[in-house]
Amino acid sequence: MSSLARRVLAPFYSSSFAWNLALGMTYLLIPLYARELGFSALTIGSLIALPVIVQMTFNLLGGAWTDRLGAMNISLVAFISTAAAGAVFALSSTFAGLLAGQILMIVARAVYWPSSWSLAREIPGDRSKGMGWLNAVTSFGQIVGTVAAGMIIAAWGFGPGFWILSALGALSFAIGLT
Repeated sequence: MSSLARRVLAPFYSSSFAWNLALGMTYLLIPLYARELGFSALTIGSLIALPVIVQMTFNLLGGAWTDRLGAMNISLVAFISTAAAGAVFALSSTFAGLLAGQILMIVARAVYWPSSWSLAREIPGDRSKGMGWLNAVTSFGQIVGTVAAGMIIAAWGFGPGFWILSALGALSFAIGLT
């Protein structure tokens, strides 16, 4: 692989890893924080399930926006939305606030995947290898994020966990600009 290809791929995979680390953190942070706030099981389930309905709509739009506005631009939207979601979560203690954060995160998820797949498709060489590496990096990021969330909650609590999630969204954005 050429030096130019490495300089292009390193930021792509690094931003993918950082964003998926943040995504993995949400898997524990959101429901456990809602439980800590005393929400009922029905409310926690609603907090997780209702935004999925919104995601179905945004998934369709994410692909169209990627085609019209460019995959890199849309991936940056996903990163900004993740940073904003982390801040909203950190500042919220109500169902409405957590739902707003979830919707921001759902938007990020819905636009991230079509944009990252489109960017991975442009990687020079064997497309199967490029997509395989993307799959491996994103899966590893989510696993590490889930583990990290548990350790962060145990060590520092939910607020710092959400601020770290926000910082990872900002880091993904910064790396994505390169």
